[in-house]
Amino acid sequence: MRDSNLEATLRNWFKNMVNRYRWLSIKFEYNEKRGVYLVSYAPISEISANDDFISESMAFEDKMNALYGDNAPLFCDEEKYFKMSVNAEVFEYINFQLFKISFPTKKHTWSFSSNVMEDISNQTNYSLAA
Repeated sequence: MRDSNLEATLRNWFKNMVNRYRWLSIKFEYNEKRGVYLVSYAPISEISANDDFISESMAFEDKMNALYGDNAPLFCDEEKYFKMSVNAEVFEYINFQLFKISFPTKKHTWSFSSNVMEDISNQTNYSLAA
């Protein structure tokens, strides 16, 4: 059975983990057929090389098992024990680099001497043809 508190706990933990372990990808969904939340971590190559992640994820999984018993989420790596549907949510680190482009603003002033203006006006002769 779906549990909004459990789901909120999972989502918060996922967000925290992908921000800390930027290589991590977590797939997550509630499986109606099994009546349980499914969680899959990837990639296994990074997971197996990271003892901190392994310790943290195992501690979290143990906590979920202690709190929820038979209704605890099922965890695995790279969908090894179950396949997720195409509707599974994926949590990954997204790096948004915001930047600002600024252009120096210079005020330009134009000034002409009266001689230049007279020269220009004297050189402009327009003739109209019909």
